[in-house]
Amino acid sequence: MYPFYHNQNQNWPNAQFTCFSAYSQPFNQENYAHNNFYFAPQPFSFNGTFFADQNSYVSQSNRQPMPKSTESLIDYANFDYKRQARKVCDGKGFSYISNLNSANHLIPYHDEKTRTIFDIFRQAYKSSGGRNFLGWKPSQQQPFKWMTYSDANAQIKQIGSSLIKLGLKHGAFVGIFAKNRPEWVLTDLACVSYSFTSIPMYETFGPDAIPFILKQTEMKIVFCEDSAKAGLLLKSNSKELKFIIVYESKIDPDVKELAKRTNVTILNFNYLRTIGKANLVDSQPPQPQDIYTICYTSGTTGLPKGAILTHANMVSSLNAASILFKKEVKLNHGEEVYLSYLPLAHMMERIAQTYIIWIAGSIGFFKGDIAELPNYLQEVRPTFFLTVPRLLNKFKSQIELMSKTLPSDKQMMFKRAYVQKKVEMEKGVFNFNSPVDAAFGQIRNLFGGRVKLMITGSAPISPKVFEFFRIVLGCHVIEGYGATETSGGVSIQVPGDATFGHVGSPLVNCRVKLADVPAMGLIADRDNKGEVLVKGSNIFKGYYKDAAKTREALDKDGWYHTGDIGVINENGCLKIVDRVKNFFKLQQGEYIAPEKIEAVYLTCDLIAQIFVHGNSLKSSLVGIVVPDEAAVLAWAKHKGLELNLKTLSASPMLKSDILNCMETMAKAKGLSGFEKVKDIFVYPEGFSIQNGLLTPTFKSKRAELKQFFANEINQMYKNLD
Repeated sequence: MYPFYHNQNQNWPNAQFTCFSAYSQPFNQENYAHNNFYFAPQPFSFNGTFFADQNSYVSQSNRQPMPKSTESLIDYANFDYKRQARKVCDGKGFSYISNLNSANHLIPYHDEKTRTIFDIFRQAYKSSGGRNFLGWKPSQQQPFKWMTYSDANAQIKQIGSSLIKLGLKHGAFVGIFAKNRPEWVLTDLACVSYSFTSIPMYETFGPDAIPFILKQTEMKIVFCEDSAKAGLLLKSNSKELKFIIVYESKIDPDVKELAKRTNVTILNFNYLRTIGKANLVDSQPPQPQDIYTICYTSGTTGLPKGAILTHANMVSSLNAASILFKKEVKLNHGEEVYLSYLPLAHMMERIAQTYIIWIAGSIGFFKGDIAELPNYLQEVRPTFFLTVPRLLNKFKSQIELMSKTLPSDKQMMFKRAYVQKKVEMEKGVFNFNSPVDAAFGQIRNLFGGRVKLMITGSAPISPKVFEFFRIVLGCHVIEGYGATETSGGVSIQVPGDATFGHVGSPLVNCRVKLADVPAMGLIADRDNKGEVLVKGSNIFKGYYKDAAKTREALDKDGWYHTGDIGVINENGCLKIVDRVKNFFKLQQGEYIAPEKIEAVYLTCDLIAQIFVHGNSLKSSLVGIVVPDEAAVLAWAKHKGLELNLKTLSASPMLKSDILNCMETMAKAKGLSGFEKVKDIFVYPEGFSIQNGLLTPTFKSKRAELKQFFANEINQMYKNLD
């Protein structure tokens, strides 16, 4: 353990100690409040104990200038997977930093030339102007078309210049209300290049969220996808909205008429570019502490909150991810390809795409029904793939169903290869081109055949599913953890780590600690369990126009309170147990972590989704189970039953077999008696974004699920009573 440095010129008892070197000082809400939100603090003088300055770091109690490149501050050679993080004194106890950090400091950026998103795009454009940048399918029948970095740069200048012509000033808010598409990225980069602040809105945001955001931000211009989205914006009755820019070429006459009546100018995207082309203005680059975006969280309850993130925040997270990937993954400048399908309004997707820009890679955009995703994967052939557990669960189910149709000799070859790769990886051997890897060739081709790195996040993943893809995909598969308020990242598994069931060690730009949760009787130092707190250059500046919520999330010392319960493993990695707000107490006084229990039951082949419910008036748990269609139909075929999912879901036989499978998994994973679900309702239609039971990033909306299935829950408890 290395809790601090000491001055080597002094004797130990009299030494002046420096607990850490951070690049974000204690957050003082009184000093830094401005216009209802909080700007990044200015540097302050070193007092011998705490120091925070984005241009220097502390070593042996002395302030030293940042090196030209922070790569010299990373220790790859001595990194030990068995000891990935270390404790450091933070003045009020201890916190954890990554052992990739060569000293007790945090690393906010790569070098002085890369401090903003503008810097990142400019470097990619200058080095790789002729390379493919943004790709799309004009229709499902046509092949991908690609725009180069040079083409994109020209359009970015046109968009930015047109916004200035329309009267926007430095820092003006620009809304983006659309699905992922090249124009989304071009608009965002135009904001970056001309020092505007982009405000993305999930395209699934409904009639309450959109008016709220427009009113709170008072934004004057919004880019949207089509006439339907434009109509929703116009019906919000925003007094400040003056311009709507529609990406699609055709604008519905009724929408034009509504815009005219509400005194809003509505323009086609291509026409807007012609305005800029005729009035070109040089780029107006931002500073690191300028606001890059206000990112409204999708949330599982209530109205969204607008997290304020600066360019420095984003670059901090991007650099931290880049440092981690360099440990084992060979992502090459100008060669990597990414498929964008998770919503760009979500910070995880935005970070991933900006990282691809950093290495001058290519981004292809998915369009259509999620069932078409495998076709896009095989056409784009990504080398970097970002995903969420729900989709991996579905992929695994489909792959296993396909494997059962193979000849018996090939099934045996697959099983032998699987066992051999599992043994190798448990020993820390990651060889993706061994002779046995040929057994997985067909599966790898489903993902395009050249994935180097897969990252899963946004929700917990079943260890069984995680292990499966780590073995069969022939690439590094890692799980990450973060939040909008942390610029997307807190921790991530280091490529090459043979263990799983955790979300890795802290990124090199932040520190993590556990805090007591008195309401749950948790004392962090005693229990090694508590609320996860994060501090570093990745932490947001507050919620826009919401000082009360900001005070709840950011304490006076600058720690962001995530609301997640976690533990620190022996190797220094973080494991997330559940959300604080998800915990509930049963009648007998036992606390329940539903996501932990759901993760266990999701290892049942017959289950695609599950919602575990309980409350303090009941002594047992009940569940809503969505059956895995492929697995259930195979089960039904084996039993000679009708192959109809809706009919099968009402079958007592299926319910019994699901409960038996759940009991087997509960015993295997060591669930306590009170953690076991006693009754279930089988629901064939599934939880989705469309029916309001999932967020845009596929997280369960627990309050909505409870309300939606209130009758079924009540009936199950009557049956148990």
